[in-house]
Amino acid sequence: MDKLQPIIQNRFWILAGLVLPLSMYGYYSANGALKEQTESRESELSTTKSGVSQGFEPNEDYQKKLAFINGHYEVAVNQAIVELWQHQQERMTWPAVVASGIPSEFMGEIPVDKRFPYINSYELLIEELRRRFEPVAPKDKQDIAAWKQKVVLAASLPQAEMRKSGITSQEMWDAQIDIWLVRLLADSVVKINEDKDSVTEAVLRRIDRLELYGGDGKPVLGGSKSGSGDSMMGGSEMMEMYSSAPGGGGASAGVSSSVSFDPGQVFGAGGGTPSAGGSFGESSSMMMMSSMMGGGDGDSAPVATLRYIDETEDAPYLERGFYMSVIIMQKKIPDFVVELANSDWPVRVERFHIGENPHRKEIPIGRSPRGFGGFGSEGMDYQDYDMESRGSMGMEGYGQGRGRGGAGSVNPYATGLPEFADAAMNHPDLVQLDLAGIITMYREPTAAREALASAQQEIQAASDASAAREPLSPTGNDLIDSVSDATGQDEQPSVSDIPSTAADSTVPPLTAEEEAAVPPANAVESVEEPSVAPADGNETPPALANETSDQTTDAVQP
Repeated sequence: MDKLQPIIQNRFWILAGLVLPLSMYGYYSANGALKEQTESRESELSTTKSGVSQGFEPNEDYQKKLAFINGHYEVAVNQAIVELWQHQQERMTWPAVVASGIPSEFMGEIPVDKRFPYINSYELLIEELRRRFEPVAPKDKQDIAAWKQKVVLAASLPQAEMRKSGITSQEMWDAQIDIWLVRLLADSVVKINEDKDSVTEAVLRRIDRLELYGGDGKPVLGGSKSGSGDSMMGGSEMMEMYSSAPGGGGASAGVSSSVSFDPGQVFGAGGGTPSAGGSFGESSSMMMMSSMMGGGDGDSAPVATLRYIDETEDAPYLERGFYMSVIIMQKKIPDFVVELANSDWPVRVERFHIGENPHRKEIPIGRSPRGFGGFGSEGMDYQDYDMESRGSMGMEGYGQGRGRGGAGSVNPYATGLPEFADAAMNHPDLVQLDLAGIITMYREPTAAREALASAQQEIQAASDASAAREPLSPTGNDLIDSVSDATGQDEQPSVSDIPSTAADSTVPPLTAEEEAAVPPANAVESVEEPSVAPADGNETPPALANETSDQTTDAVQP
């Protein structure tokens, strides 16, 4: 014990000497292990980070799925193009005398033996086209006018030149296409007037100008001398229109001192011929009128005529411009624009001007009695201007043989009209509307058809391959049919024929005592009724007897 006294007395220092190195050992040992684990984890993270994509590498899976989606979109677009062409063909009709010889290919070569019958029937086609507008018939034809007369058709419809020596296949196509386009415009006029019975009630009552144009698609700012309304009037300007008249819509619209405008401002240069094409286009006729009226420049060099607007070979459609000048109820102008836009073929109105009705005979208060009902050019009223003098310029419907497009058909609905046609122009709400628009006609979608057929074949091949890899599971009916084929029985198995399930085989059979304890399936549990004393002490009351009998019957009834 005495030997332990020094140790006991110095135990603090002894323990302190042991704790310090042990603590240092534990600290450095743990710190080393932690550092080793940290370095190992950092190395793993660096390895993982180096394997992460920077986002610039192509994602093949995404590319495949995106190409699949784009393929379906392309099929849908091609299908829509084909459907547009099929819908367009409903209106691409030909006269019966040539229909059998028209090639199925759009703009295909038409046989020569079908061109001469078309030339002979062309005048009848133009007459049918005029009657499509439901025009007011002249006085001498009132007895044969079987239609409701709703429109004064003073305009010269676009016509092609039908030479006796023959026409080319392309000229025949162009002439018939223009008939289709004018039919669209005529149908819009008919729809706006469909609930009216005569010109005195009609919404659109007069058509003074209806022309078809092409162009380079680059609008000409400022217009040209040959096509402007001012040059036709000798440089005078028309008066300001009613301040209350509506405006707006299309690419540009509004109040204009000159109601008419140059179509080149909408369709571009190069489309001066307002018809299907011929040797006597509008550029020549307008310069002739300008020289006679003191305006224009008759020495201008002729410009090559463009039939369509900005036509390119690879474009899937053709666009043809139209210009109309009509007399219409000013409140119904939006309805007429909507009817044009709702045509069977795409039609859009690019520009329109609104002005006073120049055909009104009554002189409004505060207006000049001269010229166009106060429009400023003395002696130039439409009704007073001698129609025979116009015929000297060879304009269709005005007395001579050649129309604007070189055709020889005369418009019989422009002159000699009954008095009610002039009286119908005096309504105070009638205004002059000049508008220009574009009609779109689709080319035959040969490329779209081929792409659609190829895509459908690829889809069918992929579907067949998928079906071969993953056969469909047989349905319940297929299983029954296979069992019937194997057993030679067509009847469905009865309940007794259905074998017991696997679970039934594991249930032990019942003993005799258990079977006796189980009641039969059709057993009925008896219910004791409370005893009721008979009415006379011997018999059961009739009502209670019947009730008991009914309860018993209900209980045993399955």
